[in-house]
Amino acid sequence: MIWASSVGRSCQAWVRILTDGPLSVNRQRVEFRGRCGVSSCGVTGVSCRREEPMNLDTLLNQTLWPDFALLIGRLFIGICFVIHGLGKLGRVGSGDMKGFVAWLEELGVPMAGVQARIAMLSEIVGGSLLAAGFFMRPACVLLIGTMIVAGRLGHKNAGYLITNDPPGAEYTVNLAVICFVFLLLGPGMFSLDALIF
Repeated sequence: MIWASSVGRSCQAWVRILTDGPLSVNRQRVEFRGRCGVSSCGVTGVSCRREEPMNLDTLLNQTLWPDFALLIGRLFIGICFVIHGLGKLGRVGSGDMKGFVAWLEELGVPMAGVQARIAMLSEIVGGSLLAAGFFMRPACVLLIGTMIVAGRLGHKNAGYLITNDPPGAEYTVNLAVICFVFLLLGPGMFSLDALIF
């Protein structure tokens, strides 16, 4: 009986996930025939079927697509942050921590060595958490703060466009806005947050 009711709940859950049109979920009492005759033990059999055929419109309007889009966005933006953090360590690209600290000192940033390491750690840790969807909202707050500081210090008086000389704050503003959207929407179904909490 437990198995049958869990199958029914599971079937209904997948019906909600995989379909968008009118559905019917049929429940019927199941009788077992054995050596002792007919036994009606109250097990409920469940069958799920669509009342309308699946078409392209139904496929494109599935309830899973927003969660899938959040997964793709989180992965790409999170990996982007991790790559920038690793670049500050000299693991990716041509930069390194020494050059980043020197650049911050040129800008007049106090405690440039500490600030550089904070920026690097926030990008690696925040980007990793964002990509995994684990403690995603706090990670977004951390990344938004990092991008605000980067835009205000690193792109001061450079305007908006990244094609300006020196480059404007376009990239940092856009990353902060994307993280703000993730902050509002949450991690989605395909995340560690959804799995654990």
